[in-house]
Amino acid sequence: MACEYEEIPPRLHREGRNIIPEFLSEEYLYRRGDFGKELAYSGISLAHISVNRSGRQEWLLSQPDDVRHYIQDGEYRFDNGPITTMTLEDSPLTNGSGVNYEEEFDNQGNVESVVAVMQLRHEPEECNFSHSTFVFIYQGQEMIALPKEVANYGTNLGRRAKYVSRIRQSIRDDIDKLIVD
Repeated sequence: MACEYEEIPPRLHREGRNIIPEFLSEEYLYRRGDFGKELAYSGISLAHISVNRSGRQEWLLSQPDDVRHYIQDGEYRFDNGPITTMTLEDSPLTNGSGVNYEEEFDNQGNVESVVAVMQLRHEPEECNFSHSTFVFIYQGQEMIALPKEVANYGTNLGRRAKYVSRIRQSIRDDIDKLIVD
């Protein structure tokens, strides 16, 4: 299947290219919008946050100006807000297994723990080979916010319990550290 949208430059098309599972420390991530503000005000759920990966000098996948904002039904806009740049330099997200978060809590006298994992995955789309996502796994379940019929974020990582809130804050802090001023 080929990309059908003329406004998307051909160099961004997948065209049968294979997933590149490793992320390198010299890569950048790009996202439309003021991502730092979204994180600070909890304006974004921690379920599949989309970004474009840059690749590296020898095999450039995308540049900041390539970031489109997917609206709906195949409509892409590239003029929808500022671009946030993140760096993977010194990030544990380049190790392939992700970053683990664990919180202990008292459950009626028993100490229990919850575990969340943040991963970065290359998930190309036909019109955007560089498309990647931050994926969040809570207690072994991958978090899904949409479609609502299968959403599990609100009853898991989105819960209001203090120990879950601490995990969310730790994740947001770690993502915020990636943002280049």
